[in-house]
Amino acid sequence: MKKTLVASSVTLFLIGCGGSSDSDNTRPVNLPAKLTGQVQRVSDNQQTITVNGYTASTEHAAIGYQDDVFNLNDLAPGMRIKATSQGDTFSTIEMDPSITGAISHIDGNNFIVNNIELNSANGLAGLAVGDWVMVTTYHHADGSTEVTSVRKVPQTIAVELEGKVTDLTSTHFKINNVTVDYSNADIDQNDVLADGVWVEAFGQFINGYLIAERVEIEDEGDYHKAELEGVITWVNNTFTRVELNGRIQFNVDGNTEFDDGNRQELASGRWIEVELSERSNGLYADEVEFGSDQGIKGKEFTVEGYASIDGHQLSINGIVISTDSNTEFDDGLTWDNLHDAWVEVEGNYFSADNRFVAKEIESEDKESTLKLEGPVKDNSLWGYETSDNSLSSYNGKWIEADCDFDGSNISNCKLDD
Repeated sequence: MKKTLVASSVTLFLIGCGGSSDSDNTRPVNLPAKLTGQVQRVSDNQQTITVNGYTASTEHAAIGYQDDVFNLNDLAPGMRIKATSQGDTFSTIEMDPSITGAISHIDGNNFIVNNIELNSANGLAGLAVGDWVMVTTYHHADGSTEVTSVRKVPQTIAVELEGKVTDLTSTHFKINNVTVDYSNADIDQNDVLADGVWVEAFGQFINGYLIAERVEIEDEGDYHKAELEGVITWVNNTFTRVELNGRIQFNVDGNTEFDDGNRQELASGRWIEVELSERSNGLYADEVEFGSDQGIKGKEFTVEGYASIDGHQLSINGIVISTDSNTEFDDGLTWDNLHDAWVEVEGNYFSADNRFVAKEIESEDKESTLKLEGPVKDNSLWGYETSDNSLSSYNGKWIEADCDFDGSNISNCKLDD
């Protein structure tokens, strides 16, 4: 994703050229009730900020983070905020960093906060080991993380980590491979921790562990009647389900309006702004506006075959496919009836840990053709060997292909344009 660099002595930030960077074309002030996005511009003189293309007054807005009160001059381009509004002015502005804590190491552009290694594209001028910072990051479709803001702040009440829960036990889980002890944390009784849910964990960082005092679990209701922006990290083959920023999924239907593009332009790596509403069966996009950016696409996969289930581990043809709480089971499929069912699975591949992650699992009819996307190895694709040489020239490559299928082997594979 192209980025334009802006820097001050203690703030480093990057702004996407699509979506959040169109600050010269600000919209008429008709603010949505809830708004999540990057700050594009701050005007101390005019007491305004620009977010998602909206420029509006902050004169009477309460600006804060955790239980601390902040001021307008604490905001900077590249920081992510969650805002509420009334009419044409902001009512509340909550700073929404990905990480808050002390810098423990700096080496050139690389730095460490809360045991997480990060990189700031334009260096870390004005920052030193021991400084408390708010770090804003965005996730790309390939699983990589981009830092869009590093902002020096006074020491806050608690450190913060946000991200997807992995390796959940009765007392611990991990965020970005950092262990979080939540055994004594305050968690809303209506929320359920599970692998794959997005959480914000607040507490104290001690001996390489985050000892959580509070864990907030994100749910779809948080985005009802909200506008947010970000990077598309996955789209299904029918353009009916989209994942944004690696964290929130929503549906697209015939009522969704598109600005500066159409449904078929929904693609991994695109920067968009989306207005969402919650219905009985999930979040739906009311309107999608495309930015000009095309960032890191990542790798998406599609496979059909018989599902093999061992506990809650899914595999097809011996290839393990991870699932989490964000995996959508369609057509009445559950863990109880998935074994030996013929299914189509779509999702992302993350090369860093050689992992396929399912985003959508659907029941399919076994037919004489297969649509497959993934890596070709030894003249085979997803464990299906070819009875001809139609894949031989693609060994070692990632392809999307339509193949004839005789029930065991594939043949006559042709790239899907």
